[in-house]
Amino acid sequence: MATDKARCCFKQYFRENYLQNYKKWAYCYRKNLGINTNMRLESMHKTLKYLYLDGKKVKRLDKGHFALNKFIQSSRGRKIKRTKGKNNCYIKDINERHRGAQNKD
Repeated sequence: MATDKARCCFKQYFRENYLQNYKKWAYCYRKNLGINTNMRLESMHKTLKYLYLDGKKVKRLDKGHFALNKFIQSSRGRKIKRTKGKNNCYIKDINERHRGAQNKD
């Protein structure tokens, strides 16, 4: 009996808040809304789980911590290799600020 009442309340809530906004459900209608998704986080989680944890559920904190550290070190290493010897916009900004600070002296 309680589940029927809860289901009825949910149905009413759904009709009032979501049924009229069906165009906002599909991505094709949300092009100019500046969607904030967590796809990068999900991608990182998938990489961590299947490459570093062999697709297994980790119950021990130390194993999860070790795998996370290994993942972070390898991703930082890839970023360093990718930008080493190249001046990207981030490094250019740092160098300009550094030169500006030196010129003030």
